Amino acid sequence: MKNLFNKGIINKKIAIPLYFQIKTHIENNIKNGQLSEGDMLPSEDELSRLLDVSRPTVRQALNELSAAGYLERKRAKGTCVTRPKIYKNYLSKLESFYHEMIDQGQRPVTKVISLSLVDNDETVAGILGCKSAVYLERVRYIDSKPVLYIESWLPATIYSGLLDIDMENNSLYDQMKELKNPVVRVERLISAIAAETRDAQLMDVPRKSPLLLSVTTGYDAQNKPVEYSLARYKGSSHKFRIELFV
Repeated sequence: MKNLFNKGIINKKIAIPLYFQIKTHIENNIKNGQLSEGDMLPSEDELSRLLDVSRPTVRQALNELSAAGYLERKRAKGTCVTRPKIYKNYLSKLESFYHEMIDQGQRPVTKVISLSLVDNDETVAGILGCKSAVYLERVRYIDSKPVLYIESWLPATIYSGLLDIDMENNSLYDQMKELKNPVVRVERLISAIAAETRDAQLMDVPRKSPLLLSVTTGYDAQNKPVEYSLARYKGSSHKFRIELFV
């Protein structure tokens, strides 16, 4: 790794601040795979020596990368490469996971675990007011790593056409629009849970690991509930923004 850090990576003759040049160099090497999640960086003192810059200059670069989520600084252990958290407007904007990740420059991949009809589910019947529902179970991936496990139920009388659609390459909300009955508003309840056995298997985390559970009820233009979803997020991979107006 030390060959990534030498005097040649920065140019003291240009107007670009030295800390910014260091920050950009490390960030680019994380993005291109030269630095991987879990890799430990040299210490501030060693980086200062390797790059022939002051320690405060190195510290500013590392602090900004840490704030952006690219590095994690551990007391008495050092600085390691981590994965930036997925930024979501989930609590303030109605948008599909796929479209929001694309907007962030991410490459989401969906794996459908199950797409079927289910009957006589008491919970679903009580929320959606239907005896038969389309059940869609998916895991969403970023960079080949699972970040979201979601189960969705929708009234079969309206959305049975989903059974014939490739839901690994299509947005659920987009397809609900195609079926002439889109979701126009949602209610969401967020809570912290411990991963159960199936959650742990699909999300590739130890059992009892902390997850964020989002319970969503989606309503159509007639204010009828047409979607019930349970989404489990890795707490270490996501951050959410809430925007309030007075």
